[in-house]
Amino acid sequence: MRAAWIAIAGACLAPFALGCGDASNGPTGCDGGDAQASADVLDAAFDAAIDGSGADGEAGLVTDGAGSDAAASPKAYLRVANWSPDAPAVDFCIAPYGTSAFQGPLVGTLAASLDASAPALAFPLVSAYLGLAPAQYDVRLVVSGASSCAVGIGNDLTTMPSLAANAFTTIALLGENVPAGGDPALRVTAFVDGATSTGSVSLRFINAAPALAQATLGTGSLASGKFKPLFSGVAFGTASTSQQAQVPDASTVAVDPHGYILGITLSGATLSAHASGATADAVLTSGLTAAPGASLTIALVGATSAGAPAQLLECVDNAGTAGALSNCMVLP
Repeated sequence: MRAAWIAIAGACLAPFALGCGDASNGPTGCDGGDAQASADVLDAAFDAAIDGSGADGEAGLVTDGAGSDAAASPKAYLRVANWSPDAPAVDFCIAPYGTSAFQGPLVGTLAASLDASAPALAFPLVSAYLGLAPAQYDVRLVVSGASSCAVGIGNDLTTMPSLAANAFTTIALLGENVPAGGDPALRVTAFVDGATSTGSVSLRFINAAPALAQATLGTGSLASGKFKPLFSGVAFGTASTSQQAQVPDASTVAVDPHGYILGITLSGATLSAHASGATADAVLTSGLTAAPGASLTIALVGATSAGAPAQLLECVDNAGTAGALSNCMVLP
């Protein structure tokens, strides 16, 4: 499945050309549909596989598939990211808030519904979005390939806000399974996705690097003396905010409530990140081009006290998917 995902990503995302779509029609995915449409297509198979499989024998987490009255009901969309450098490959289960009636593992169930092998959701992969009934949920991470939700990795996430209809959320495994040098231990954190549609490139930054208590992302590099920050002082385990954005021209560029800078241009750009206040780049990538309408998350991953290198992971949040993984790739 991972090889298939790489082929899909390669077809959609030419090297250094990230994001796709026709700005005249709003943000769209590489396969001709946006993330919501893609998730809905996957759900048609997934719903039948998961329906009624909860620990309490009741359905209701995932809205029914085609042919039922619930098919037209609005959904909330959820995906999971494994951004812990030394954690095992993971899958995830969900339960209505406070019930412990976990269903899943969901990535494995989705893969089975597609007649495919479940991908090992190893560092730093991200699952595709799945459509759920809008509600508040608890989340439990389990080892990839687990046959049930009985044994979790770390503590369950029980503080996730209610998932709203037509909203997108990423839950991420962060920190280290065996912390070194004072790095943070494993935790599960939720991030609200989805930039305000502008027809231009939207970009936010997530600091998932355990050894960097605060990180800065920008264009250019410190080494060249041409570094220009996009976001400064983003704490580990958090996404960028409007207060951290270094907007060059507030009259034409805005930051939305989810931390995305709106209306920027990336054409052959160099991106780099470093610990806030540092004098050397932690990671550097060049030749980055994003098509109009792309909604991008750039996550700083790796960078542990034990020596794991820093990497920049790019996800096209509004790109469609054809399998169990999102359109994400480590920038070279």
